[in-house]
Amino acid sequence: MPALKQLTILLVEDELELRRETAAFLELYFDNVLQAGHGGEALTLFAARQPDLVVSDIRMPVMDGLELAVRLKERAPDIPVLFCTAFTETTYLLKAIELGVAAFVRKPVDTDELLAAIDKAAVPVLQRREIRGLSDELTASLTAQMGKTPQQLAVAEQVARVARTPFSVLLQGETGSGKSRLANMIHT
Repeated sequence: MPALKQLTILLVEDELELRRETAAFLELYFDNVLQAGHGGEALTLFAARQPDLVVSDIRMPVMDGLELAVRLKERAPDIPVLFCTAFTETTYLLKAIELGVAAFVRKPVDTDELLAAIDKAAVPVLQRREIRGLSDELTASLTAQMGKTPQQLAVAEQVARVARTPFSVLLQGETGSGKSRLANMIHT
């Protein structure tokens, strides 16, 4: 769970006491828990802080959870959104499913269920982070091997891109231009 601890969670709940209690619980497991009282406030916080995951009530004043999910998906299609709700109206649930909501947790919230839902929804977020980190490491390694001129950086970037694909590559050039070295880097 160490990687999960680093996630930033945006909690959106209009009932102040419930929001405080849920946030206090989440802060036991996550370093950064942001709080908003409605969808409009949540969008402002989202733009400023770019959280990794959103846990929201559905029925709220100003902007409900469904409208919030629509707007979040426009801005960040991959953001996991979880709904906590006491209501089980079919129209709300179907709309949420259409929006690609990651999970539903019934109110009153069972903390184990909430943590399990967050854990499951966070998997793609953590995978993207790991891939980004590995990609940055690969580019840094190639840059260290090749040099830091603009031309060498451009070649290192191309090597990093092509190395991740299953495609065969044909390297052409003058004798002594480094084709074998590049082929070895791509293969490695």
